[in-house]
Amino acid sequence: MSDVFIVFFLLSLLCLPVALIKPSLFRFLQRGQPTRLKAGVTFIGLIVLFFILFAVTYPSPSNKEPSTKSSTDQQKKNTTSVKPTAEPTDPCAKYAGTDQMQSCVQMENALEKASEPNLNATVTYSIQGITIKNNDSIEWNSCDITIGADNNPNDFYELGGFNNTFPAYTPTTIAWGDITKSDGTRFDYASTQPRDLEIDCTVNGKAEKKIIN
Repeated sequence: MSDVFIVFFLLSLLCLPVALIKPSLFRFLQRGQPTRLKAGVTFIGLIVLFFILFAVTYPSPSNKEPSTKSSTDQQKKNTTSVKPTAEPTDPCAKYAGTDQMQSCVQMENALEKASEPNLNATVTYSIQGITIKNNDSIEWNSCDITIGADNNPNDFYELGGFNNTFPAYTPTTIAWGDITKSDGTRFDYASTQPRDLEIDCTVNGKAEKKIIN
């Protein structure tokens, strides 16, 4: 609408000098005998009127700002996509608040520094359970046995607690029923083949492990 008023404003400016020179051309805008005074007052009044109407109807910058901001926000939403980052699993979280927490943390820290598994063990499976023979000349202490922890760190079988001991040069058989999940589910050797067996122990104060895929 402001465009219409600016056009009339400019036309009034152009017609003002013409009306002052020849007022008879604008007889239809004047009452009685056309004069320069009447013509001048008429067009000056029109100029002021159209200027005020133009100023009132012209859109202010504040009216345009929300739409500009909204458009910018929409562009950011379309171009920015943040994917959630999966949080790492803490294998010692389940021991929080127990006596085994410190042993587990020490074990994990030491295992991270170890480049190769170095427990000398022989492992065999039977219907009775897992037989682990310590082939080292020193006893293994604070041992933890897990099955399937590499494939699923949140759902695996364990003979845990870091309380297990394996004497030197001695085979030890662990019954399948003693190896359970956190919910108490026992390992069923008849229907499930043991995979990713891991033995974590402390030997001479150092953490060592054996992994059998």
